[in-house]
Amino acid sequence: MAAIKAKEYPVDVLLVDKQTIGWSGKAPKVGGGLWVMLPDDDLDRFAEYHVKNIGCYLNDQEMLYSYARESFGAIEKLVEWGVKLAKNEEGNLQTVRHPSGLWSGTGIDRDMLFPLRTKAREMGAKILNKVQVVELLTQADRVVGAVGFNIIDGRFHIFRAKATMLANGGCNYRVKRMWVTGCGDGIAAAYRAGAQMRNA
Repeated sequence: MAAIKAKEYPVDVLLVDKQTIGWSGKAPKVGGGLWVMLPDDDLDRFAEYHVKNIGCYLNDQEMLYSYARESFGAIEKLVEWGVKLAKNEEGNLQTVRHPSGLWSGTGIDRDMLFPLRTKAREMGAKILNKVQVVELLTQADRVVGAVGFNIIDGRFHIFRAKATMLANGGCNYRVKRMWVTGCGDGIAAAYRAGAQMRNA
């Protein structure tokens, strides 16, 4: 999604993935779920619940509100780009309420990354697979690229960039450990590069 949004501007975009774009991070047998705020949901109650019950009062509340406001629009964009979401018999978005009653979830197709990869390629994004980015390059107080290595043959790669975006998993803080790759390596790279962190 980040690559597609970036390609709406006249910039060069390179997607680098330690596995294969379209396959990396996907479950092989089942789809997934997306939490979403529906247009009529109460943003204030949603934010209050998260701050008090989940975020230990450490949340960036402006970012939390922004996420909540934009989540439904993001789901609509996914559909526009060809991703299949759960639909009811009338063909509308199928949702299930969270036990708190404050937001909803919807099912998503296990192959959601394929149409996103296709859309990014159609817009001119380049793809480099099998390269593990391990460190961000900095100059003064700016990130100016990254370095990594090919996981097959060990070749070293240097990426120079005017802007660098990390799209990686979390470090499973207060969340059941579901996969061994959720170890926060991307978050740690950002921290070492001087990023101001919150809610990691």
